[in-house]
Amino acid sequence: MTTRYSRREFGQVTLGSLPVAALLGRGGAAFAQQARPNSVWGGVPFGIFAPYRFGPEASDLEGALKALVNFGVSQTELSNAIVERYLGAPQPAGRGGGGGGAPAQPAANPPAAGAPPAASAPGAGRGRAVQTPEQQAAARAAAEELTKWRTTIAIDRFKPVRSLFDAAGVTIYAYRLTLRADMPDAEYDYTFNAAKALGATQITMELPADRALSQRIGDFAARHQVNVGYHLHTTATITAWDEAMAQSPRNGLQLDIGHYVAGTGVSPVPLIEKHHARIFSMHLKDRKRAGHDQSENMPWGQGDTPIRDVLQLLKKQKWAIPVGIEFEYPVPAGSTWDAEIAKCVRYGREALLGTGSA
Repeated sequence: MTTRYSRREFGQVTLGSLPVAALLGRGGAAFAQQARPNSVWGGVPFGIFAPYRFGPEASDLEGALKALVNFGVSQTELSNAIVERYLGAPQPAGRGGGGGGAPAQPAANPPAAGAPPAASAPGAGRGRAVQTPEQQAAARAAAEELTKWRTTIAIDRFKPVRSLFDAAGVTIYAYRLTLRADMPDAEYDYTFNAAKALGATQITMELPADRALSQRIGDFAARHQVNVGYHLHTTATITAWDEAMAQSPRNGLQLDIGHYVAGTGVSPVPLIEKHHARIFSMHLKDRKRAGHDQSENMPWGQGDTPIRDVLQLLKKQKWAIPVGIEFEYPVPAGSTWDAEIAKCVRYGREALLGTGSA
């Protein structure tokens, strides 16, 4: 079991009152006793988007890291929420700063001042009452408090988090945080600087519909020399990212191959062959083609998404694009979230190394 330490103790370490070695000795000792994971298989960095749909015992920073090590995975795209919560960021009322209850993950960013209530956002707030004026005011105040925290925290406080992951043998290749038009420039700088402090080479988010926003993000990305991988769902097409890519050399794709198949009905292989140099990362899942029941994701190997073909293409062409499990299919009766993610890990390993039937 990992020796746990309080946020106060962690803050003391990050503020320099204790050496980083103390952090690793307390939080990293358990990892040092395990074999370091290595999931760069056939030259392809294979990982997991964490802690998305992990169980409650693995939905905080230490729990997610332990899960990654147990899965034998050395690569991750990491949600900003668990990092910021670990470092003491203010939390929305009712969340209490705890690990929360997966599978649902907290929103990456609460609404900012002037933003519409969550219930009015597309696809959000289903089954919920529209927020009262008091609730909207509380949400604005929480967003302002978070912005203040982000724009005043010393970026060096992120470095021990990277050291903790390094000690466990896990690379943070992407940091997921959604940038909005109403954020100040200082919050943009914070996001890119935090990603760099964690060792990430990219931040990830949904592709904005507002092209002025993707231009602004791309300008900051170029200034910080950090890539931005834009994610799309079933609206993805082979040309969907063209305008954003033209705006900045740092704007690129986070291709979700399952959503692409579900939306277009065709293989993502031609898109990968065309844009491989600008695909900064991928999400892996299995879905049916357009025209089938798209309401659920499928256990790997039961849908129409050519996961194996995509992985073998990357291996053959020596395109070292990080790929990550985005675990979304329903857990079958009698199974568990971690058992199903382990199956996905095994599927990917076998597809890349040929160590058996997937």
